[in-house]
Amino acid sequence: ILTLTATGISPCPDVSDNMVLTISPQATTDAGPPNIICAGETYTVAGASSLNNTGVNWTHTGAGTLSGATTLTPTYTSLPTDGPSVILTLTATGISPCPDVSDNMILTISPQATAEAGPSATICVGGSYTLSGTSAPNSTGVNWTHNGAGSLTGASTLTPTYISDPTD
Repeated sequence: ILTLTATGISPCPDVSDNMVLTISPQATTDAGPPNIICAGETYTVAGASSLNNTGVNWTHTGAGTLSGATTLTPTYTSLPTDGPSVILTLTATGISPCPDVSDNMILTISPQATAEAGPSATICVGGSYTLSGTSAPNSTGVNWTHNGAGSLTGASTLTPTYISDPTD
């Protein structure tokens, strides 16, 4: 309460009037820690918080979609074209007359690994075949397996050699 007192001119008395000054708290917001997902996957925000607001809303810079944007735990569904990162922005609407406040979190989008074993081929029993035309982009390594009776050398490379067994 603020009080204004006007001093009266003698012989008049002093007069006072009060007013109520309401102090609204400033909104706060924390979008949560950064995280990482694979392209095409979903991510539900965890660790976000916001106080002293009339509502929250999330926006994003990605190609995907965001559901539950007016909650503290929205879910972002990425697309294969997303990345390398998406910024998720949490905005809290301030209690009037306080301004809105925002915070960002970075969602790193890792590309999905793909595997291309190369074209099919035919060899004679007892022969060998070195694979070619293979690829494994966005991977940290490869491993080949087989269901034949022969053996495989270089199984952790993109160009292994299969050596056929007479029982293949």
